Amino acid sequence: MNGIEVNRYNQSNPEDSEATTNIVKMTSIKGGETKIIHIYVDGPGGKCGWQTLTAGTALQISVISTSGLNYPIHLITV
Repeated sequence: MNGIEVNRYNQSNPEDSEATTNIVKMTSIKGGETKIIHIYVDGPGGKCGWQTLTAGTALQISVISTSGLNYPIHLITV
């Protein structure tokens, strides 16, 4: 997210300045399959590079394949 890997996987409660996701680190997604991924961000930012999120903040999400290819997802506003 925004060029920084999430801090913890398979977690829904981030600690201060963390971002977590409900997926496990090596989640398989087959071609044509739909997968809902939740990302949780908390804290004022700083030590991990996260900034305070307010209405209208843009996030860039990328999915990286096992072969290392990067697939950026559209910007999402919160």
